[in-house]
Amino acid sequence: MHPLLYEFLSSFSVLTEDDIEGIGRDLPIEVYQKGDLMLQEGSGTEYCYYILKGAARQYQLIDGEERTTSFFTEMEPVTVSHKDELGKSLCRIECSEGCIAIKGKTENQESMLEKYPNLQKVMMGIMEKHLNKAHFDLNTYISASPENRYQALLKNRPDIFQRFPQHQIASYLGMKPESLSRIKKRLFSKG
Repeated sequence: MHPLLYEFLSSFSVLTEDDIEGIGRDLPIEVYQKGDLMLQEGSGTEYCYYILKGAARQYQLIDGEERTTSFFTEMEPVTVSHKDELGKSLCRIECSEGCIAIKGKTENQESMLEKYPNLQKVMMGIMEKHLNKAHFDLNTYISASPENRYQALLKNRPDIFQRFPQHQIASYLGMKPESLSRIKKRLFSKG
């Protein structure tokens, strides 16, 4: 079993040592290099991912321009938020750093939960945390000015600014890189 997977699974007190060993055998780990695509636009979404190490972003190509819609870092599930009516991805998920991730088939989820009943509590906790975060991010994005969106991201996810290029962050915030530069300059000149 990969040491990062063991460390991750061991962090859940509800999992027994037998659960950890079994889940560790049954969950595949994938290693990605910087620039690799976890998910290609137009492909099926039959896999789910959980990043143990590294960083990735989700983006769409709209009128030839990349629009960043999510950032994923350690201990976060990678969720595909843009699918067509057939369940095909409308976005790409690209590794911004080398990544080590759990890669599970969504069709195997039910059998894993039957085999390891304690895993359901773990998955529910992860998904609840992720949904709360996504809900907060969406509310912040909708109700805030560009400057306030920047400040919220800086406060809640400061690591993003060291791990992703400014043009991707600007795209995520719904602005051009030049606008983000002006906001940063204005805020930092206030001191």
